[in-house]
Amino acid sequence: MLLATYCTTDGEMDVVSWFATSLESEGWQSVPNPPGSSTSDVARTVEWRRGDRRFTVQVLTPVYVGRLDPALARRCSTAYRTVAQ
Repeated sequence: MLLATYCTTDGEMDVVSWFATSLESEGWQSVPNPPGSSTSDVARTVEWRRGDRRFTVQVLTPVYVGRLDPALARRCSTAYRTVAQ
């Protein structure tokens, strides 16, 4: 499993759309309503699968990012975590 957290000034929909376009063009299939769709730290979860591989994007809540680093939260429109399995 490979896990990484990112921050961008792009909006949430731009981030999700970029991953959808990139992954689906490579044969990944979108998974509706993946488990763990939201928690106190995750506002939204989107997932794609190809064979037995999974790629998940978790959009993080502003509150969670603020707890990690208040300065980062002020500069970050969208924080997200990717999980490749």
